[in-house]
Amino acid sequence: MTTGAGAVDLAVPSSTGYRIDAHSSSSAPQIDLPNSDGASASLTVAASNGGIHIH
Repeated sequence: MTTGAGAVDLAVPSSTGYRIDAHSSSSAPQIDLPNSDGASASLTVAASNGGIHIH
C-alpha cells in the first residue's frame, strides 16, 4: 500500500505473523504487531506525506 498524501491506518488479523516493511517521510511508523522475518505473509506500506499505523 502506498499513499502520496495522507495517513495510513491499517488493521490486520493479529493471529497471523507478518514481515513488515513500513516507511514514512514525515514520521516514524507506529507498528503494534510483531515483525517476523520468517513469516509467510508480508506487508509493505509507504507514505510520502502522512503517518503510518499498523495494528
